[in-house]
Amino acid sequence: MLPLYGIRTLIAGHFFPSGRRATIGWIVLTCLLLPLFSACVSPTSSGNPPAGSSSNQTLGGTTTPASNNPTAASPTPASGSVTPLNTTITYASVQIAIIDVKQANTFSDEKSTSPAGILRLDLKETNSTASTAYCDYSVVGRLLLPDGTNVAPLSTELHDISIGASMVRNNWIDFPVPLTTKASQLTLQLGKDTEAQEMIPLTAGADVSKYMAKSVSPNAKMTYGKIVWTVTTATSELSYGDKQADKGMMFVVVDLNADNTSSKDGGGDLVQVRLKSGDTTSSAQEFLNAVAAKQTNVKSTVSFIMPQGSTSFTLIFLPSNAYGITTQSSVDFQIG
Repeated sequence: MLPLYGIRTLIAGHFFPSGRRATIGWIVLTCLLLPLFSACVSPTSSGNPPAGSSSNQTLGGTTTPASNNPTAASPTPASGSVTPLNTTITYASVQIAIIDVKQANTFSDEKSTSPAGILRLDLKETNSTASTAYCDYSVVGRLLLPDGTNVAPLSTELHDISIGASMVRNNWIDFPVPLTTKASQLTLQLGKDTEAQEMIPLTAGADVSKYMAKSVSPNAKMTYGKIVWTVTTATSELSYGDKQADKGMMFVVVDLNADNTSSKDGGGDLVQVRLKSGDTTSSAQEFLNAVAAKQTNVKSTVSFIMPQGSTSFTLIFLPSNAYGITTQSSVDFQIG
């Protein structure tokens, strides 16, 4: 390709004779060719921006500045609201603290959508037991609306429904709820239809005391054979051992202390233990610990399933042929 000077000389010599007229001619020609030459050598002529420059992306006719981090989450909409609750409840042996309730059109970490709006409950879950607990909100969680209907969760932050022993973790539940519905008009329901359900109003300072465990320390004693058994504590609660009680029922958990001053062994699975309240008698779900001869301060815990609302109880040890005990022993206590 001829350089600019060569092109200019060739054309000027052909169209313009020498002299003043030629000089004027190639000056004009140079002015015409210079922009064309500049475009050919421009660093942006390829359509790619030079290093270090920024560009915009046009989406649906709207020009949006390009992001240096395309995976960054969008912020929570400014139109959202936050209401502190700080209500704590226990379900299936998991202590669930409802920190607050948020309402917005959407949330940056919510993949599901709801045309009318989303309500989020921020939670802190604590499993203080020695075994894994389970809480599947998609099955046991419902939000009761003012018109009497209920809605299932859109999703939760954590998909793992198991909560390890002694674990504390944060979580959230999202429900499809119109922004026009006030959180104070809503109630969180925990528990399946076949379980002892708990209803938690979404208001600050909600009274959930009727769902809380109740404990007493009766220190009531009875003698069975030659062993003195003391009821140190007794607790009624809706969940025990990572399970929620059945509908209309509750757990009664009895802690015992045994002192054996005799020369014979006792306790263990050879003793049948019952708990009676009114017309209901329930078998212990665990065995007593064995108590060796001359052994004292032996701890045992036994639990029973009893009707909700029961307050007066009688703990019964049935006769044991293995230990040569022909009569039952019993001790009374009350909870609440």
